[in-house]
Amino acid sequence: IFPKDGSSFSLSVQLTPPYSLLNNKNYGDLSPQDYYRFIEYHKWKFSAEWYHTVIGKMVLKASAKMGMLGFYNKEVGESPFERFEFAAEPLATQYTITGRDQIYFRGYENDDFPAQFNPTINRVTGAAIYNKYSLELRYPVSLNPSSTIYVLAFADAGNAWRSFRNYDPFNLRRSAGLGLRVFLPMFGTLGFDYGFGFDQPKVLNNPDGYKWSDLGKFQVILGFEPE
Repeated sequence: IFPKDGSSFSLSVQLTPPYSLLNNKNYGDLSPQDYYRFIEYHKWKFSAEWYHTVIGKMVLKASAKMGMLGFYNKEVGESPFERFEFAAEPLATQYTITGRDQIYFRGYENDDFPAQFNPTINRVTGAAIYNKYSLELRYPVSLNPSSTIYVLAFADAGNAWRSFRNYDPFNLRRSAGLGLRVFLPMFGTLGFDYGFGFDQPKVLNNPDGYKWSDLGKFQVILGFEPE
C-alpha cells in the first residue's frame, strides 16, 4: 500500500498466431468482414518501479512504463483492437469493448494526443506505442492498515504514437502537480490529482494566448490505482 524501499519489474507479451502469413490471401482485395475475421498482433508491455526513503517518512517513487502493439504483415498493419488509450480518464473502465488498455496520464485528456485520434470515424481509437515516466514524492499522513492516507507531488513525462514509424522517445509531454491517496480495505483506493499539463495543444499552438489556470486538470481515482 505504501512501499518505502525496493523495486519491481515486469514484462508481459501477448500475441496471436500470424494468420495472414499462413493463409496466402491478398488483403488488398478483401472485404472488411474478411479483413478482420482473424485479428493478429503481438503486444509488449514493460513496467519498472523503484522506491527509496529520502528523509524521515518521505518516499521517492520513480517509474517507467512502456507499451507497443506490433504486426506481422505490412499489408494488414496494426490491429484496431488491443491498442493503448493514453491519458484516459481514471474513472473510465480499464478495458473498453475494443480491448484498449487505458493509460492514466495526469494533466491531460486523451484528445490532447492526435496520434490516437482516427479522423475517419472522428473518435479516439488509441495508439500503438506509448512511453510514460513518473517521479513522485510521497508523505504518509496515516499508515493505519484500516485507513492508509498519503499526499504526493508528481512530475510526469510521456507520449503516444500512432505507429513505430512515428516513434520519437525524446518527444515527451510534461506535467506536474499534487495528489492525495486514501486506501480503505473494504473500498479500495480513493485518489485525487490536480495536474498542470505544460505541453497541451493550446500551449504549443499559441504560447502567449493562455492562462495558467487553463492548464490545470482535476481527476478522481476510484477503486484501484490506474496503470
